[in-house]
Amino acid sequence: MTDLKQKIAASFSARAEGYDLHAVVQKQAAGMLTDRLAKLQGQVPKAGPILEFGCGTGAVSRHLPRLFPGQPLTLMDIAPGMIRVNRQALTPFLAPGGPVNWQVGDAELIEARPHYALILSCLTLQWFNQPAASLARLCQALAPGGLLICSFLTEGSFPEWHAVCRELNLACTANPLPRAEEARTAVSGPGREVSLGEETLELTYPTALDFFRSLKETGTRTAARAHRLTPGEMRRLLARWPKEANGQALVTYQLATLLVRTPS
Repeated sequence: MTDLKQKIAASFSARAEGYDLHAVVQKQAAGMLTDRLAKLQGQVPKAGPILEFGCGTGAVSRHLPRLFPGQPLTLMDIAPGMIRVNRQALTPFLAPGGPVNWQVGDAELIEARPHYALILSCLTLQWFNQPAASLARLCQALAPGGLLICSFLTEGSFPEWHAVCRELNLACTANPLPRAEEARTAVSGPGREVSLGEETLELTYPTALDFFRSLKETGTRTAARAHRLTPGEMRRLLARWPKEANGQALVTYQLATLLVRTPS
C-alpha cells in the first residue's frame, strides 16, 4: 500500500465513529445509488456473490440484504475503522448466519476473476491511484451477465474553490478527481452495455470554513498534493468564497454514475 493510501485509510478510520454526523453529500449519493439498485434488482444474476468496495459506515450496505436476499456479500474498505462501524450498523439487518464477509482491503488489488454478480461503490473511485484502469480490472471480475454500478465525484466538482483560487492566484489544493468520459472509455468492450449519467448537487454550508471542517470530520481532507496554503492564504480564500443570498457558502459537486453490464 502506498504512503498516500495509508494516510487515506488512517484518516477514514480516525473519523469513522462520527462520520455519519457530517457526511451530507455522501448520504445523498448513497440514497441515489440505493434507489438505482432497487430498480436494477431483477437484473442482477441470482447465483453469484456481491462486492461493495469502499463500503464505509454502511449507508448502502444496510440495504443489500433486503434487495438481494441470500446472496453472499463481500463488504470491503481500506479503513479498518470503517469496517468496524459497518459491521455494527449492518448486523441488525442480517438474518442469523447471513452470508457476509467484511474485508479490510484495497479494491484496486482485487483478483480479476469473473465471479461477481454485482460490484457496487458509492464515492470511492476518486480515492483510487488509477481510477480508469482499476474500473477496467473490476469489470473483469464480473460474472457473465453481471453488473457494475459505481458513483463518484468528477473533475467538474468544486468550481467555486477553483474559481476563487484562480482569482486570488492561489494554488488550489483540492484533490484531482476522475474524468467521467475516461471512466466510460475504460470499461467499454465487446458485448458490454455501458451507460453514464451525471448530476449536479449544490449544497450550502453556514460558512466556507464549515465546508472545510466537514472534509476533516469525514476523513476526506487527505491531500494528494504536497502544497499547503498558509494561514493568511486560507483566510483570503475563505473571505472570497461565493455566498448565497442568505449568506451561506455554496459548494457544487458533480456526481457521475457508471453502469456496466457484461454479456451473458
